[in-house]
Amino acid sequence: MLLGPLISKMSHRTVKCLASKPNQADLATLSELITNGNIVPYIDYCYSLSEVPTAIRRLEQRQVFGKIAIQV
Repeated sequence: MLLGPLISKMSHRTVKCLASKPNQADLATLSELITNGNIVPYIDYCYSLSEVPTAIRRLEQRQVFGKIAIQV
């Protein structure tokens, strides 16, 4: 991301770029871990569609620990 250093200097956020080249064996291992329940996302809160502004506000204020889900 070319704007990363500029954004980092102009705000309190740190921007970093991570690139990888997954191979078939890595994807198979990852798929197995997810299927077996070894990797589980942590969902902080599930919002209704009408609560999206609240969800965005919490994200901006860094009050979210994990992921948020929007129920449609």
